[in-house]
This record gives sequence, C-alpha cells and structure tokens, in this order.
Amino acid sequence: TAVGVTIPDRHYLLDFLKQLEARGLGDRFNYLAGHTVEQIPIPALTKAGKAALITDVHGALAYTAHPDSLLAKYANLLAPEGNIFFFLGKSTWVNGSYAGFMDWVKSIKGFEIVIDTHGISSTDGETLVRFGLKRNTEPVRIPALTLESITDDTPPVRRYRTTTALKVKQ
Repeated sequence: TAVGVTIPDRHYLLDFLKQLEARGLGDRFNYLAGHTVEQIPIPALTKAGKAALITDVHGALAYTAHPDSLLAKYANLLAPEGNIFFFLGKSTWVNGSYAGFMDWVKSIKGFEIVIDTHGISSTDGETLVRFGLKRNTEPVRIPALTLESITDDTPPVRRYRTTTALKVKQ
C-alpha cells in the first residue's frame, strides 16, 4: 500500500520516515516534494506500488485547474478496489453550481461513491465537503471539464462547464 501525505513540518516528516525504515516499511512510502501531482510521472508515484488508499485533504483537487485530469491520474495510481477520500470546501462549480460539481463526480464511470457528506466547519463556518470513491471493475471514464474562470484565492474558486469529451484511464 502506498500512502501519500502532506506534512508542512519537514523535521516531523524526517522523523516519520526514520520510523518507517525502523519498522521495515521504508520501501512502501515514497516522499515526493516540489511538484504538483499532475507534474509527477506515474512511475515515480507508483514506485511503492499501486495505492489501496489515496487521501486528498484540501489537497490537489482543491487547487488544480484540471480536476478531470487529476482524477484520471488518481485512477492510474489506484489498486483495484482501492479508495480515494476527498475533503474540500465548496470552491468548485460545474455548470453554474456547486451541486453541478457533485453531479459531475457522480457521473464518473469506474468508481462508486462510498461517502458523500457536507458539513459546517466549527472553526470558520465554511461549508466542507467530504466524499469518497471506490474503484470498481468498470473502465474509468471521466467527463471532461472546460475551465471558465479561476480566482487567485486560497483555495481558488473555479468554475467549469462539462464537455462531451472524456478523460480515460490509460
């Protein structure tokens, strides 16, 4: 199982990597830094093997200009029956609404929705979205998106429209 994490404290990360090595698990963790997920080649991402679990907590999906391409890449990284869990705010709109984004996610072939929840953050009142996808046996087919606008906020507010093209797992 490959595990991907983002830890802002580099010293904490180095200690974590030493603990993995001490337990004989160092070859199952591949730390990559300095690039976006989209920039890292598949062989580098799968060096530790296909992932049984991918987590994206306010990560690449919240910031990418190309969520369709990102999900296609995640599909290539995921082992059969593997899961992807996302946690993000309502900053991505498709066809004029945030609901359109979730409709787009639900239209992706090759995955089934295992979690779909919305809640209010207790710290800042932001609406947070959690959803999980489980890889099934269908071929992956992701409806393509066309970026209409993006802000320079953190995370950016992005607006897309669906197109008839498909991103297909390669």
